[in-house]
Amino acid sequence: MSLIVVLILEKAQDADYLNRKAVELKIPIIYEKSIVIDKQSGFYPLEFEGEKSGFEIYKVSVKEIEKKLPEPKYTNIKGGSAYVFNYGYQRNEGASAFYTAAILTYSKNGIVFDAEGGQYMGVEELLKVAKELSNIEQ
Repeated sequence: MSLIVVLILEKAQDADYLNRKAVELKIPIIYEKSIVIDKQSGFYPLEFEGEKSGFEIYKVSVKEIEKKLPEPKYTNIKGGSAYVFNYGYQRNEGASAFYTAAILTYSKNGIVFDAEGGQYMGVEELLKVAKELSNIEQ
């Protein structure tokens, strides 16, 4: 399953930034200090609710992704960075991906497209889905 995250970023976001925002939003994730989203490709390890977890992240061309997305209603994505988050069926993987998308769009001008649901999602929707996924029994 995938989320497409498009952000208008001035610079890459490091783990310190993500960890500060996770605390602000009361999200139970700790990102590994050595990882920078712009340079990560493949598995993105993190700690979710005290357990090792993660999801896959891939940086993609905004120009390419723009062709595949329905027209976004509320932002110009041409100058941004685009990422695809892939996650499996384990609750912590999906919750981690949705929470990370919420953190990134919380304070940055960005959009998230849920490829499975075929819809754009705002921060509140991302947080709601992440919370639902984190409460599913494994």
